[in-house]
Amino acid sequence: MYLFNLGLIQKARFDHLGELTDLEHSISNSHRAVQFTKDGHPDKTMFLSNLGGSQRARFDRLGQLSDLEDSILNLQQAVQFTADKDPNKAAYFASLGISQQARFKCLGELTDIEDCISNLHRAVQFTDDGHPDNTGHLANLSISQLVRFDRLGELADMEDCILNLQKVVQFTEDGHPNKATYLSNLGGSQRARFNRFGRLTDLEHSLSNLNKAVQLTDDGHPDKAVYLSSLGSCQKARLDTLGKAIDIKQSIWNSQKAVQFTEDGHPGKPLRLCKLGTSHLGCFERFGDLTGLGHAHRLRFERLGESTELVASISAFQTAAMSKAAYPRDALHAARYWADLAYRHGDISSALDGYCVALEILPRIALAQHLARTGCLIHTLRV
Repeated sequence: MYLFNLGLIQKARFDHLGELTDLEHSISNSHRAVQFTKDGHPDKTMFLSNLGGSQRARFDRLGQLSDLEDSILNLQQAVQFTADKDPNKAAYFASLGISQQARFKCLGELTDIEDCISNLHRAVQFTDDGHPDNTGHLANLSISQLVRFDRLGELADMEDCILNLQKVVQFTEDGHPNKATYLSNLGGSQRARFNRFGRLTDLEHSLSNLNKAVQLTDDGHPDKAVYLSSLGSCQKARLDTLGKAIDIKQSIWNSQKAVQFTEDGHPGKPLRLCKLGTSHLGCFERFGDLTGLGHAHRLRFERLGESTELVASISAFQTAAMSKAAYPRDALHAARYWADLAYRHGDISSALDGYCVALEILPRIALAQHLARTGCLIHTLRV
């Protein structure tokens, strides 16, 4: 028991500080605790389970498949030697299922995801509805069902996934730190079902849940950009389905915020830039918004680095800025992007032209604001 407790403390310090040596020592001491404990001892299964969990943690850190194999072997023994009435059995089932899911992601063997779902389902069965661990078991089960749906395309897996996530959201209070994640997973699953079957109710429910996930997440949270990007993409999907102008505006807004909340070196930034460009392009295709077209080409240039995209972006902003039909504030916005892009990429002459056009637009904006304040033409002028 002393070795086991020492291993637990070392694992806890690893979880807090991330020092690999702590995890190495934890695994070593946990392994010795298992070795020195007879099979019939009541604590043996607990030692096996904790050893298996630590080995999976080292796999997550180093990616060595042997750690995952050992984790599954020890967790299988923990489940096998634990009586059904033991209160820890559900946790052992859940830990085994998570390790099997990790191996499925590595090797793609269908038996692993099948066994994973079976064991996570048992974890749910062995846990009372009001138990605090039940939502976690249901959430892990739903993820595994979605993984199998992606592999086999069976509708039953998608239906079960959404049903379980609905329960998770229902049983989780708004103040819970994982509530936004659960809402995002539910919204993403509903979006996947919409993509498969085209049912508008799924898209509406997806938008509602993704919007709640965004609202429950602080701006500094690392997942806020993920939720915003998913929400923007979903709004773009509703635009493509129903053609409502408000959806494209909200899609661009949320996609832009997702990009702003993502650091330049982040691996997800290129995809979020691409989604933002797609929203701008959709705005141009539906409403002829040349400013949106300029942003679409700009984002493609930032993503791909192709000079033709830069030229197309500046050209679109230039056309929008000089259009007599454009609203003054939109024209000014386009002129500023035209000038800034040209200047940053060495075309000083074009940049000067853009800044000159911007200066010419400013009096029109001042006039529009004056007319709006005095009550003239407020229904026809947008500033």
